[in-house]
Amino acid sequence: MSKIKVSIIIPTMGTRFDFLQRAIESALLCAKDIVCEIIVVINGKNRHNFNIERSFSHPSVAYHFLEFGNVSNARNYGLSIAKGDLIRFLDDDDYLIPKIAYKQYIELYNSNAGMSTYNLKNVDFNFKEYPSNFTDKFDNGYQAIFAGSTLGIPLIHVYKRKYIERLKWNIYSNNGEDFEWLFNVLLNSNIEWIFRPDIVGIWFHHRNERLSKPYTSNTALKCNVENMIKLYAKINDSEILDNYIKGLIFFSRKAFCLDPCYWSKIIDMAQSKAHKDQLRYFYRLGIHIKLIEWSLLPLKRISRISKKYIFNFNSYLR
Repeated sequence: MSKIKVSIIIPTMGTRFDFLQRAIESALLCAKDIVCEIIVVINGKNRHNFNIERSFSHPSVAYHFLEFGNVSNARNYGLSIAKGDLIRFLDDDDYLIPKIAYKQYIELYNSNAGMSTYNLKNVDFNFKEYPSNFTDKFDNGYQAIFAGSTLGIPLIHVYKRKYIERLKWNIYSNNGEDFEWLFNVLLNSNIEWIFRPDIVGIWFHHRNERLSKPYTSNTALKCNVENMIKLYAKINDSEILDNYIKGLIFFSRKAFCLDPCYWSKIIDMAQSKAHKDQLRYFYRLGIHIKLIEWSLLPLKRISRISKKYIFNFNSYLR
């Protein structure tokens, strides 16, 4: 029996050395039926400061250098040279639980599915754990992504290469690019999707330099909603309608203060699709959510500015 080959692509600026080594070590598997290819892509202005002699050395680990400092470009480069049957993207500050990663690889490889999503655990720089919030609450991935769940985090997904090898991460976005990529996968293929509650890795929140913005912009949230609308039109599954409406409401309320007129229209669109028993989602204590959001607009704008400039939007405060 030939071994399953898994490519794990890790973009890095090369400045978070200890995090990077932890990520690499977590991605390596000692298994008789799996061989891992770790592709580390060092990109950006600090790439020349990366000490290759000090870096983690292993026959399965290869380091590549790109001049253009962009996390999505680094992922695209890694994907272009990956040889694995399965592909995983892993940020350098996150890490995997090898035993569960192994289970995920074997399950996906031996199935008819094209991608697999497991759960994660949130851990901050004080090693305090925060609850993960998606796979154990939904029956499938479509329910989760339409409900606005934290499903974009790259480490939780594994793909069969043939489904994604021609796709590209958006190099012009460093905010919400992980969600945009996931929608790109779902919109461009008819893909079966494994969805499990097993915790496969740690999403680590820290105060060090980040590769992308730690807060979600209005542009990214609009992109999410527009992709949700396209994806729902594609699958047109009445069993997902409830999650779809809740997701549109979730994003509209999350971003209302950033563009009230746009998000009012999204709320109206969601309400136009709702069945009679779903109209209750649009009211809180008998008051329509649009009226609530317009009333809270000044307070929410002040709150957002405070988080951005006083707390520097640490990722666990999102």
